[in-house]
Amino acid sequence: KLRLVLVDVSNQEAQLSVKHVQTQIFPCRTPMDLSIGAALWFAARGEGRLFGGNTESSGETYNVQSRILFSGLGADELLAGYKGRHRSVFKRGGMTALLAELDADLSRLWWRNLGRDDRLISCHGREVRHPFLDEDLIRGCCR
Repeated sequence: KLRLVLVDVSNQEAQLSVKHVQTQIFPCRTPMDLSIGAALWFAARGEGRLFGGNTESSGETYNVQSRILFSGLGADELLAGYKGRHRSVFKRGGMTALLAELDADLSRLWWRNLGRDDRLISCHGREVRHPFLDEDLIRGCCR
């Protein structure tokens, strides 16, 4: 059964986690890596409020029991989801340039993001799944 857990972290709690997250994202060091890393780290921790299916969540704290976390990594790179950048590339060089940019984006994921994300998620004894990086899906989208 899938459950959506809303994770809300105070600024103080976020600040207290910075050094630990920086250790886990190394050698990545950009503010974007820290931001993504903190979000993944807190999501993987699995503490939050269970979303009840309407616009409100239940107020009670929920601790995730699952060892699996699904990630959307690859969706933007595969489906041209970085609107501003991908739109600019298309306007400058057309479809050929956009396809080359998407190929470069996908190629970088393997060495740039996967190790960082795996370290952050495994800190909490969880494993990550990347449905948008499924080889059959990538082949189908790249036809």
